[in-house]
Amino acid sequence: MPSATHALTYDGDPPLRPLPERAVELLRVLAAPPRLVAHLRLVHDVAYELADWMEQRYPELSFDRAAVLFGAATHDIGKTAYVGELSGPGSAHEEAGRRLLLEHGVAPEWAGGAGESRAVPAPAASAAGVTAGACPRRAGRRPSMGVPPLERSREWGSVPGAAGAVRDSPAPPGFAGTHAAWAEPGVGVGDLLVSLADKVWKNKRVAELENLVVERLAEASGRPAWEEFLALDDLLGALGADADRRLAFQAAYPVLP
Repeated sequence: MPSATHALTYDGDPPLRPLPERAVELLRVLAAPPRLVAHLRLVHDVAYELADWMEQRYPELSFDRAAVLFGAATHDIGKTAYVGELSGPGSAHEEAGRRLLLEHGVAPEWAGGAGESRAVPAPAASAAGVTAGACPRRAGRRPSMGVPPLERSREWGSVPGAAGAVRDSPAPPGFAGTHAAWAEPGVGVGDLLVSLADKVWKNKRVAELENLVVERLAEASGRPAWEEFLALDDLLGALGADADRRLAFQAAYPVLP
């Protein structure tokens, strides 16, 4: 059976970008199970696509790309301690992941945790007229069932400013403890991107999550919410189209070594 090392170094089909170096180090130290490594590579790769799209379409929306990619690459790292949650339900891995990252020197802003000043909540309505639930799915669209090295020169938790940029949050996201808590107040766009990647890699569509993303996009761009919804919907549809190959890739790796 394929090993965790094989999952980390795999460069076949589907093509997957390598994980950030720091994430690779942590997964090796923690003896991450093969299936977990495979899953993290898939989610990281989708998060990479989402980050590319965000930077190209919304240059005015500032978010920490390196934090998003690291978060996608480590969001389920707590499953090294709760291996049973790789093949069954459970949320114990979320707090365990936050603790593991902190214990291995990852800054709290990137590990996640209660009580942090994490993000400025999006207003209920913006100048673009965005309101919660304002972006219903396209008629006729049926919901589906259903990896560059980390720049060590950057400060952990820094968000580079830009003239005229819309700053999403005063501190970057901490994904291991929050990737499943995207509906809570104060969650930043970086957290939402990781949560979105963790759904769309297998073509799972979550309307509430997508509407939260659309709110942030419309607020940043000044365009109508419906226009941003259609753009996001097209992207997620294209990403979800490759879900079968991703699922087959993950399933090829055993839960245990």
